[in-house]
Amino acid sequence: MPSSTPTSYQTIAKTTTAATLGGVFLLLSGLTLAVTVVGLVAATPALVVFSPVIISAACALSLILSGLAVSGVCGTAASFLLYWMYCYAASRKAADIAAGIIAGGDYDERRVPVEVEEEEDSLGRDIDVD
Repeated sequence: MPSSTPTSYQTIAKTTTAATLGGVFLLLSGLTLAVTVVGLVAATPALVVFSPVIISAACALSLILSGLAVSGVCGTAASFLLYWMYCYAASRKAADIAAGIIAGGDYDERRVPVEVEEEEDSLGRDIDVD
């Protein structure tokens, strides 16, 4: 029956593999940082020269995108509202309410009364359900 505890060889292999991979990833992150810094140093003069153009373009682009987003949200809300109004107007409830109002009655008076048994709240008091 094989034991579930790792042998010393397995422990050494796992430790060596973890240390090697950790070192490789640390090296790759250092190289990435170095390349990023070199790229930023090389691009800084161009950014300084073109910054008025870049800032103006970024502001204009953000205004255009936010306007499109607001327009899309408002259009979606309007189309949903029109759909809801159509479904409400086409429903039987809307026709009943309109008939009650046109006949001069109150829609609430036309409801069928529902029999409700007396209830008690959590303290044992009777609840009047009139």
